[in-house]
Amino acid sequence: MFFTIILSVFLLCGLGVGYFLISPSFGQNPSGERLEKIRKSPNYRNGMFYNQEPTPVMADGKNRLQALWEFVFTDRKDPRPEIAIPIVQFDYRLLPDTGNLMVWFGHSSYLLQVGGQWILVDPVFHAAAPVLFLNRPFAGTDIFNTNNIPDIDLLLITQSLGSS
Repeated sequence: MFFTIILSVFLLCGLGVGYFLISPSFGQNPSGERLEKIRKSPNYRNGMFYNQEPTPVMADGKNRLQALWEFVFTDRKDPRPEIAIPIVQFDYRLLPDTGNLMVWFGHSSYLLQVGGQWILVDPVFHAAAPVLFLNRPFAGTDIFNTNNIPDIDLLLITQSLGSS
């Protein structure tokens, strides 16, 4: 009886995680014309994109298990700033649409203008995780949204799957 209960709990947890991972917050796989365009990229091989330069996933010579161990078991002070990070609120739609520029929004998010084209990279405007309880933005860094940036020409989402 105990084994059946434990197995049922693991099965329900697995189904819950599986359902969560197919939710719209994780996007969808490319198909059709978009997939064909991806396959023609010179950096796309064996079902993955490869960096042109070696890019380590983990810094300081650690592997993922060491980093996870340190994250879970190391006693450290709160890494969040004690006071809000000073931010300049601005309507970025008012920026001139000529020249080259970069606006950093915090975390991994930034807006580029290159040759008159607006490129939004890794937008993290409200949370840095698909669910709010996993990772909250620092105070002051959650003031940006899509209402005060120009219409973008390209949205770039990056993902680290390892180095090659």
